[in-house]
Amino acid sequence: MPPTAACLRGALVVAVFIVLLHSSTGQQPTPSAAPDCSSQCTTDCTQRCQSLNSDPSNCSPMIRVYGGCFTECIRNCDGSSNSDSSVCTIGSCSRCRCGNSCATSCCESCTNAAEHVTYSCTTTAERVKQYCVPNCVNDCVNMNCTSGSAAPPTA
Repeated sequence: MPPTAACLRGALVVAVFIVLLHSSTGQQPTPSAAPDCSSQCTTDCTQRCQSLNSDPSNCSPMIRVYGGCFTECIRNCDGSSNSDSSVCTIGSCSRCRCGNSCATSCCESCTNAAEHVTYSCTTTAERVKQYCVPNCVNDCVNMNCTSGSAAPPTA
């Protein structure tokens, strides 16, 4: 084989190797794409999960729940709707403080209701945050970020 043919053949082998190397590295995720994709997943999942009431601050404060309940309840008390609600407050439900047995009963019932409603809301919100965000991010990263693709579209 003449030296020119050997040189051409060697050059061809090198060229094929470079093309294969370049095409295989183009399919690998780039170091900068993965963090962008992961942070985009985190942002999207946080927004989606917050729409499911995962923020305890969206729950009505216990005092507001109590106030609305007490105001409505004492309207049903015979002639005692003018009980001093500034004294008959959540958790301070004595007849001496509330003025009469009907207002005392409203105070006790509304204290229990406010505690239950507020606890239920904040517990549900914490559970949504605890389970929704991590599971959503994990699924998003597994489906969108492992192949080196671009970040998923925003929600």
